[in-house]
Amino acid sequence: MELPIIEDGDQSNVDKDASKNVTFEFEEEGNNGSNDDNVEGGDISAQIGSALRSFAPYFTRQIQSTMQDSVNNEIARRIHEEVTNVVKEVAVNLFKTEVTTIVQEELNKRMPQTQVNQTNPLNQSGGGSGSSSKEEYNYKNFSICRPPEYDGNSDPMVSTRWISEIEGSFRITKCPQELKTMYGASMLRGSAKEWWDDLIQVKGEDVMMSMEWATFKTEFFKFFRSEAEVSKLRAEFMTMEQGTMDLNDFKTQFLKKAQFCPEYLSNDQLLKEHFYRLMHSDLRSKISLHQMKTFTELYTVARGFEVEAARNGDGSGKRKV
Repeated sequence: MELPIIEDGDQSNVDKDASKNVTFEFEEEGNNGSNDDNVEGGDISAQIGSALRSFAPYFTRQIQSTMQDSVNNEIARRIHEEVTNVVKEVAVNLFKTEVTTIVQEELNKRMPQTQVNQTNPLNQSGGGSGSSSKEEYNYKNFSICRPPEYDGNSDPMVSTRWISEIEGSFRITKCPQELKTMYGASMLRGSAKEWWDDLIQVKGEDVMMSMEWATFKTEFFKFFRSEAEVSKLRAEFMTMEQGTMDLNDFKTQFLKKAQFCPEYLSNDQLLKEHFYRLMHSDLRSKISLHQMKTFTELYTVARGFEVEAARNGDGSGKRKV
């Protein structure tokens, strides 16, 4: 077979066609390679998506747990703050109550009776008259002075002293007249409480609770101290002497028996003069009675002389007041 003769110009055309064919094949190969890459890339994306979907519940639980912990911590913090505030408030209220009670007790101990009544807030209610009404006054007002209890002791000094101390609580707190018997009787214990309960059974609760305080005292003394014992103590008060007692002990006995002589106990002048007459003669010789304005002043001066004489050891004293 005879090959066609290709001239130079035709040869270049052939080369160009061959070149085009080669280029096309490379392009096709390149395109095929790109498609394979796309397929492989799609597989990887699918795998990543599948993995993410598999781990999604775990991530969700972790996020929820973290959020729950944060919420719980915030709730716990707020609860702690609230509890702390409540505890502080309760502590402050308890402290104020305790301080008020302590201050009132100190006032009762240290201040004169009239001054206590002026400073006691219980006495400032009720307008210009200074009186408490039944609606304003209650058992808490009465108990602030810690009134004493009485268990039925038959010693006339004990029963008389109890009445005196209860009446002191009435004065300090300005207890209304209509409540004195009810609150006073609330301090009875033991055989004294049995006595009161028996009277309620016989006369009725309404009658006993509305009883005037003066009537209560009469019934009380009739049962818990005899007139014979009272007469004996009155006689001892009138005739007792200091004897071997120091002045402090003598004063204590003197005032105990003075309870049964109210005419002296309520009159400071009579009380002072009687105490002066019963003191040791050596003390009387050093004191000018008319210069002693009160019973308390007389006792204080006489006690000073007694202490001075004891220090000197001879019982003598040069100065006279």
